[in-house]
Amino acid sequence: MSLTFLFDTGSPDLLVPESNCTSCVGLTLFNPNISSTFSPLPGTETNYDFATGADSIPFTVTEGATCRFVHDSVALGTGELKVENQEFVLCDTFAEALVISGISGILGMGLPFSSGDVPSWYWTLVDNGELDSPLYSFYIPPGDIHGGEVTLGGVDESKVDGEIIYLDLNAEATDAYYAYTFDQYGFYQNGKPLTNTSSNGTASPYSGWAVLDTGTAFLQAPDYTTAKSLYAQISPNITQIDVAGAWGAPCDELERVAPDLTFTLGSGSKALNLTIPKEYFNLGEYPGQPGICQAIFNNPIGALDSQWYYNDTAVWLIGSPLLDKYYTVWDGVGYRVGWGKLPGLPGF
Repeated sequence: MSLTFLFDTGSPDLLVPESNCTSCVGLTLFNPNISSTFSPLPGTETNYDFATGADSIPFTVTEGATCRFVHDSVALGTGELKVENQEFVLCDTFAEALVISGISGILGMGLPFSSGDVPSWYWTLVDNGELDSPLYSFYIPPGDIHGGEVTLGGVDESKVDGEIIYLDLNAEATDAYYAYTFDQYGFYQNGKPLTNTSSNGTASPYSGWAVLDTGTAFLQAPDYTTAKSLYAQISPNITQIDVAGAWGAPCDELERVAPDLTFTLGSGSKALNLTIPKEYFNLGEYPGQPGICQAIFNNPIGALDSQWYYNDTAVWLIGSPLLDKYYTVWDGVGYRVGWGKLPGLPGF
């Protein structure tokens, strides 16, 4: 049977909704009873919690699923890439926030060490010699939900305007967050630095770490104070519009003040400037608030807030608003990510 999945670089696991899931309304579900290769073993129960989702609406609390570990053969697309007896998690409940996207499940593409003793589906393919290299690549043209492409085991250079530039990950941060993580040296609006003012009045760049996550549909500042300071430098009319941590303004005002945003990621001489054009600053009208549109940065709240500092280092979450403006190549073995310019979009 065929299901749709979100390729999620922020997770190592394969999550599949089961046919008995009463909360999975509108999703295509997996029926283990009609699979001749399914095994219910080991059957160990587990709960999954997610701090963000594939929708731009932030979570007020972690959203999760109740699942158990099972085995079956798992193939992608036409079935040429297949893993026999793959362990995955079969879920009988999904939180509403996980259902809203309409995507059946999550195909974790996280780092090879992040899945523990059981290799994920992708890294099992690599270990079995089914792919030419451990690289995988994403082409996600902005605004086109049907035009994306994932290349497993290599790079499709026909999608790139120029060369692909590779940036090394911050190894300490990557190991700490089990995610592809860079040094972030700051960012800019229309070429002007956005700065954080300390208690003694000193202005400094918004530095820290940047976690890349294809499973997140927004950008996230490390906390409320940082988000408030950031937006104050763009427009005083951008305010928090939801207790969940979303920010916005009247739609015409948000369009008027929207800046080009440029992030400086990487380390030393290899740092890159990566830009989100101003036409993508507005994420669209916010649900339940006619005429109010959501800006690109959210902030975590409550228990989720503490996740975004590590030894006093601020951690930013970088989702699809930046990742879909470039062709990206993910190297979980070499601890690096490649960036390629897309035709018609900013380069470096």
